[in-house]
Amino acid sequence: MKLLLSLFIVVILCTSVIPNNLFPEVMNVETLMKKAQEQRDSNEKKKAIDTYSRIISKNPDYVEARWERASIYLNKKKYALSIPDYKQIIKLAPDSQYAALSSHSIGWIFALKGKYDEAADYSKKAYYSIGFWGSALNLGHIELFRGNEDQAKDWYNTSLSGFMSSGDLGIENEFLNSYVSDFNLFIKTGRNEKISQKYLPWIKKE
Repeated sequence: MKLLLSLFIVVILCTSVIPNNLFPEVMNVETLMKKAQEQRDSNEKKKAIDTYSRIISKNPDYVEARWERASIYLNKKKYALSIPDYKQIIKLAPDSQYAALSSHSIGWIFALKGKYDEAADYSKKAYYSIGFWGSALNLGHIELFRGNEDQAKDWYNTSLSGFMSSGDLGIENEFLNSYVSDFNLFIKTGRNEKISQKYLPWIKKE
C-alpha cells in the first residue's frame, strides 16, 4: 500500500513539473481556439491558420474553427483555400448563421471571378436565409455586371432598406466607405466596366 502511494505521489510530481508544450496533443479544443484567436488578433495569420488546422484535423466537424480559418484565407485573398471550408460549413450546419454567411462569402468570391450565375445562387441563399443586406448588395453588383439594370436597382434598394433598418449606429460609415470601395473593386475586376462606371455616381448618391 505504501509503495502504491509513493508511486502515485511521484507521478503527480512529475506531471506537475513537465512543461505542457512537450505534450501539445493533450491541449483541449478550447485552449487551442483561444490560442488561435490570440494569434489572429496579433496578426500572426500563418500561426493562426496552423492552429485552426490542427483543431480541424482532430475535430473535422468543428464549424467555428473552419469559419475562422476560411475568413483568414479570404482576407489573404487565398480564395481557393477558403471555399472548401465554407462549403463544409454549409454541409455541417446548413441552418446556421455560419452557413448563411459562408454562402455570402462564396457568392462574393464567385462574383470577383466573374462567375455571376454561381455568385447569384450563393448570394440569394444567404439573403433568403437570414435577410443579410450585404448579400442584397452583392446581388445588385452581380445584376449590374450581367447588364440587368432594373434588377440591379431593385437589389440595391433592398440592400439600402436593410442597411437603414439595421439599427447599427456605426454602419453608415461602413456602407458609404466599405461597400463603395467594394464597388470600385468590381469596376476593376468586372466585365462590363462602362455599365459600372455609369452607375457609380448613382450608388454614391443613394
